[in-house]
Amino acid sequence: MPLWSGPSKPVASIVLPPEIWLEILGYLPRSAFHSFRHLNAVLWNLYLDGQYGTLDLAAKKVLEYKLGKKWMTRFESFDHMFQVYGLSCISHRVGTITLAPYIEYATGTLQRSLAVPTRKVNSTSSLRWLPTKFLGVKRPVTELVPEPLSKLDFQAVKARAITDKIQRLTCSLPHVMKIVVRSLHNVHFEQDVELPLTCTYPYGTLSYHAQNIFHLVLDLENGLWAGLNPIDLDKDLPTTLAFPQLHTFEATFGEGSWVAVPRIREILSRSTTLETVILRYPFTLDDNSDIPLPLSIPSGSDTRVNFPQLRIFRFSPRPLEVHDTDLLIPFINAYSRQLDTLNLESGVSDTLIPHLDLSSMRTLQIRLKTNAAYAGLLSLIKAPNCILLHLSLILDSHLASPRPPSSSKLRVLQLKVAEITGFLSFIASLAENCPHLVSLDLTVRTKISEGLAVVNRAMLPSVLPRLPYTGYVPAVSVITSSIEHAQDQALQHWDLFNLDIQIGAIHNAITLWPFMDALAKKVPTLKSFCGKGHMSTGKSQSEG
Repeated sequence: MPLWSGPSKPVASIVLPPEIWLEILGYLPRSAFHSFRHLNAVLWNLYLDGQYGTLDLAAKKVLEYKLGKKWMTRFESFDHMFQVYGLSCISHRVGTITLAPYIEYATGTLQRSLAVPTRKVNSTSSLRWLPTKFLGVKRPVTELVPEPLSKLDFQAVKARAITDKIQRLTCSLPHVMKIVVRSLHNVHFEQDVELPLTCTYPYGTLSYHAQNIFHLVLDLENGLWAGLNPIDLDKDLPTTLAFPQLHTFEATFGEGSWVAVPRIREILSRSTTLETVILRYPFTLDDNSDIPLPLSIPSGSDTRVNFPQLRIFRFSPRPLEVHDTDLLIPFINAYSRQLDTLNLESGVSDTLIPHLDLSSMRTLQIRLKTNAAYAGLLSLIKAPNCILLHLSLILDSHLASPRPPSSSKLRVLQLKVAEITGFLSFIASLAENCPHLVSLDLTVRTKISEGLAVVNRAMLPSVLPRLPYTGYVPAVSVITSSIEHAQDQALQHWDLFNLDIQIGAIHNAITLWPFMDALAKKVPTLKSFCGKGHMSTGKSQSEG
């Protein structure tokens, strides 16, 4: 057969609008654009947008190298980053800036560019050598140290110079819509570093871009660390700062950083466009302390809300005790009637439940700590004015075998419980109480029982086979057979389309394929397992 038999027929090209191509390419990871960035100008620009869309000025990886017989540390230099992002063809692509504190050492600080009196020293002398994170020195032999400036004066000069350099760069970026302010997460010191240190934030960047910021993230978890004084943002944030177009606000607070809450609350009170608030409190406060909530709450007879467009509120992950829950009641009273999504996965006691208003809420993610709280929530869900469509519910371990919720409007249910007694009756009741449920994600942490048959995670292998079940766990066979022989009419008329049933804790949960296969024979509309859109096992079986 000849290698070439004449010209081939031209292949018809598919012409799609640019919007469709952008939608298709949006499903690819950013790393994929590197492979075909040279195909055309559009893909090249998408690659550049992904490569330079974020300017990360947080502390870089700490490098270690040997100086004589001693291992030293330094931070990667920012010099190359300043040069690249200063180019006009790159600067307009930056949409996100990550800021971090800039630290100057109090002892042995080396410098190169500052015009201060200096003297030359040998790096192998007895002088302890502590480089700053902004120096690009790889194998220093001779360096310059400040003299006669005092150590603290030199720190201040150096910190101001670096902060000014950062602010000049970030204020030259025209299309910044998201700013992330981080704390001291990635800052590492030698054990013998002498204090005090100088720590500064480039708040001029926040002020410059305040009119256009759409998304603000404050990661202030490590406000107090390694003997440093708390980073007092209350003094540094400008009093007149406002974000007139702010849509999303995220904050992570830690011990030593909540001193900034009053100033943040004052700034946010001027952001009337705020729609999403995400708060994280990964620390434990004393029993008598208040939650530092950075949102203004109406008090007394004042019924005005400062955030008329607020729709999403997430509070996690710190456990809420009874007194903490009471502190959230004024906020719930003020805003639950306008919220579309409420996330309280920290654990809620029964005192807060009566203050929830589900008349406009469509998504509720909540963790309940008491039987009374669960009973109160079931009553709210059953009310005629409840329009809840998506319920994600976590019940603490001591709340065993709960009764299912009842709502004709509920479409998505994610339920995590400790155990279920009478599995078949639970599923049948759920089908009867929530006839229009489309998706059910059920996770049981300890055991499932039906009559005398009890299934727990410890007795099961890493993977359960599909039907016909050929395993060696009699209890699984018994419960599966009970489902197959069930005659409940509610299952026949159930609108369920997607099902996922698992048993075990998060790290070792496995999918109960036999139960799901048996239910698929009873529910005519059930066509999807584990949210895949089909009922084949695929990779999920091996993943458990």
